[in-house]
Amino acid sequence: MNTKTRGLENYFNDIWQQSNNVSAICYVLAQQKTDIDPEQALLAGMVHNIGVLPLMLRLNKISGLNNEPKLLIHVANQVIPILYPKAGKMILDKWNFSPLIASVAITHNRLERESTGPIDLNDLVLIACELNKLSDFTDNETIPETFVNSTMFQKLWSNWTEASAELSRLKEQIEQINSSIEV
Repeated sequence: MNTKTRGLENYFNDIWQQSNNVSAICYVLAQQKTDIDPEQALLAGMVHNIGVLPLMLRLNKISGLNNEPKLLIHVANQVIPILYPKAGKMILDKWNFSPLIASVAITHNRLERESTGPIDLNDLVLIACELNKLSDFTDNETIPETFVNSTMFQKLWSNWTEASAELSRLKEQIEQINSSIEV
């Protein structure tokens, strides 16, 4: 691997896998549950965390961190969650992504935000991000109440039992889309 990214391989792989998973969930949910264009949902899911990558590369250039992989990852775990949404929005704006897609970089992790009106791309990516955190769609023990009670979740399902049953039916489609993304 390139010396610029030595020690960060696992971090980059995790981010890539997260993007794939979220985009696959977005695509299938958009197709099955909303009027949102599935291709646009796939793209939004793919770029929702784009701000992580340049921050990781920048941290790796800091002397004292670049030769200490454990310290680098520790610092990254403290700094990146705070900075990457704004960095992602700046990148997507700079690359002339639509404001709708660019806003996903900022809103995908704001479970506490209120969302009015019909489900939109920001809601969908947030839901996919939350679902991606789960090891299994049928696990009733680890479902955060704040997620199930959020206005975004309530736009698709009235309770976790309903969501779990539908997601279990959609799991194969999600895995198929995810497999087609991985290269």
